[in-house]
Amino acid sequence: MMNMKRKLRSNRGASITFALLIFLVCAIVSGVVIVAASTAGGRMSGMKETDQRYFAATAAAHTLQEIFDGQTVVITYNKIGDTYTLVSAVNNSDGSAITDDILKNACWAVVTDANYEKKSWSAANVVSDTEVYTCTVEQQPTKGTLEFIISAVGGSNLNKGTYTLDILFTPNLKRPETGKSLSNVKAIVTWSLNSLSRGQASQKTGG
Repeated sequence: MMNMKRKLRSNRGASITFALLIFLVCAIVSGVVIVAASTAGGRMSGMKETDQRYFAATAAAHTLQEIFDGQTVVITYNKIGDTYTLVSAVNNSDGSAITDDILKNACWAVVTDANYEKKSWSAANVVSDTEVYTCTVEQQPTKGTLEFIISAVGGSNLNKGTYTLDILFTPNLKRPETGKSLSNVKAIVTWSLNSLSRGQASQKTGG
């Protein structure tokens, strides 16, 4: 009985037990740190790709703003009945020909009181280390205002997503002559930025 009590009170082997306990605690803490670091890395990667989509969309919006905002275009046309024929489209400030089809077609739609054509085209590419972010622009068929929906798509794995902007322009039309039969009539179309807002976007983020 005395031998049993001495064994229970003995400190022999305690250091091994304590060492195993410390090892277990360190393993748990290391696992938590690794998981936290992986989650943070995934979030940082997602933030970078979100920024790339944002810059692609805003670059396209800036380009459209340069094309339309504050631009005044003089449209010369003929009209017989309800049929319009475009003669020329020139910049009001210097008389140079309008070569941008987006601007010219939009002005022509205003003059002829027609809906804008629904179109979609690639506007810009922003290249990161491994991904190409493709930005597309859709021109909406409306009257009174001209709306573009800009969508920047890109990313990898769970960080794929779309950043969308809506940009709206308003035309002001001055048409001094009206009638059924007109020859070389001039109409003036002036554009202004109405609004720029973030549209509905989809995004998946890692972590």
